[in-house]
Amino acid sequence: PGTTRDLNMSPLQYQMKQNLSRPPMFQELSENPLPNFIILGMMKCGTTSLFEYIMDHPYACPGHQKEPHLFDWRYERITKAKLTTDQSEKAKAFLKQRGLEHPTDFQCKITCFFDVDTMATNERFICGDGSPSYVMGGKLLARRVQASAPNSRYIMILRDPVKRCCSHYNMMKDKGDKHLGNKSFKEVVLSDIEHLRRCGVNPEDGVDNIDLDVFERDYLRSLPYGHGSHSYVGRGLYVLLIKIWIHEVKRENILILRLE
Repeated sequence: PGTTRDLNMSPLQYQMKQNLSRPPMFQELSENPLPNFIILGMMKCGTTSLFEYIMDHPYACPGHQKEPHLFDWRYERITKAKLTTDQSEKAKAFLKQRGLEHPTDFQCKITCFFDVDTMATNERFICGDGSPSYVMGGKLLARRVQASAPNSRYIMILRDPVKRCCSHYNMMKDKGDKHLGNKSFKEVVLSDIEHLRRCGVNPEDGVDNIDLDVFERDYLRSLPYGHGSHSYVGRGLYVLLIKIWIHEVKRENILILRLE
């Protein structure tokens, strides 16, 4: 009663602003290097909408892009890049404010992908990385994330795998993707199933009978970075992908949702 809502504020934002005494886990997240949360996957399962819903929270600070790909196809480029003296000093000052006294070069470099100027004004501000290709990175990528942001929270959002596969194909077709070319939906599905079988992964066997190490080594490590026109079936083997991440990070730090 008696409170006026800013006309530029959504009803959801207004409701959240009424109870901001302590956002959940803000102390733990404010002491964590960037990013504070990561949407790992899955592609074509509503990750963009989910990211935007999180950004509606007044303490969620958007980065310069939803999918920075810090830990997959940009990882080597970032590792080799050089920061200017000003960039390095700014990064170290921000990370020290967040409880990190001795950041690595990589931790300093990825501050350039986020609005640390705004985040520095309030310890409650958090930011996230919404690159849904990460889930396909397996142990290699999970360990990269753990090395840089060990306290990050992880989100996976899933969808009926057949509908996901159809949506994936339609998106790449609409984009005129050169890697897809004129291949039909049936062709890409059968091609990926054949690829899985060559790697010793037979979807018909059931996930409990598939060797995770073989799936990781022979299938996931054979996939290209930089474009999404592959793994139309493999991306739907959710249990295998989730199991790999659960083996590498704390289960309690992973939130699994369904688009439905």
